[in-house]
Amino acid sequence: MNLKNTIPFIISLLILAGCDVFDKPELIPSYIEVDEFILVTTSAEGTNSQKIKDAWVFLDEQFVGAYELPARIPLIANGEHNVQVYPGIYKNGVQAERVIYPFYTYFDSTYTLVPDETVYVTPEISYEDGLNWWIEDFEDPSFKWTLFTTNSDTTMIVAEPSEYPDLFEGNAGLIKMSANNIYCEMRTEEPLFNDLPTQLNSSAYMELNYKCNYPFVLGLLHNNSGLAAYDKRSLITFNPTTDDNGEMQWNKTYLFIPDVTNFFQQATEFDFYISVFNNEAQDNIEVYVDNFKVIF
Repeated sequence: MNLKNTIPFIISLLILAGCDVFDKPELIPSYIEVDEFILVTTSAEGTNSQKIKDAWVFLDEQFVGAYELPARIPLIANGEHNVQVYPGIYKNGVQAERVIYPFYTYFDSTYTLVPDETVYVTPEISYEDGLNWWIEDFEDPSFKWTLFTTNSDTTMIVAEPSEYPDLFEGNAGLIKMSANNIYCEMRTEEPLFNDLPTQLNSSAYMELNYKCNYPFVLGLLHNNSGLAAYDKRSLITFNPTTDDNGEMQWNKTYLFIPDVTNFFQQATEFDFYISVFNNEAQDNIEVYVDNFKVIF
């Protein structure tokens, strides 16, 4: 075919098509607006603290998109429609790893959508049923972290509001170190963790609230039956949460445990550890932790 002879014919077709090609009526969206989620928990599920960053929206079970909160979300629809909103988090605290949190329920409702009008939605969610739980909120003096190594020259204590201001909710765990302290390492001793999933397609998360003015490590202990000692693998290093004025701010994170357990599929025992290594001989180190939840 001679392309030069074809071009005038194509142009003629476009001219004849006129408004059908260039002047299609613009569709006016309706909107839903989501500012935040409300997490409702039972006493057995601990704190209702959450750090939901995104709303993952489905219209009539078709994915619309993931939107950073607060969000005004356009929907090309009018009339009665089903809207589902799923809570999204930063996996391992990494902004580039945005996922739906699998242990929260989702919001599901039907709305009458009107073009150029906004429906305001405050999704109320809870935890899913049938989960395995381990919680440490430091409200009991006999907390569940113990010294792991004789190399530690200090330990974790329970910080109480009467002595330490600006705690998150009631008591918290606290590791304090002076320039004379070099190392602190705490561990769990929990048989339930031996059942942690080791496949990436099986979810297990650790939630926690924390604030610190010095880096600390949270990691996994793993062992095979018959071995003399645990081996260690870091999950994450937490950096100081201080603001421009040097004041510590509370943060929350969700750690995806199978990122580490999947490397040790033959392990028969798992536990967790926290460590602080004061290799700079810094004074006045404070690491606060609260509301640990291991869920799978």
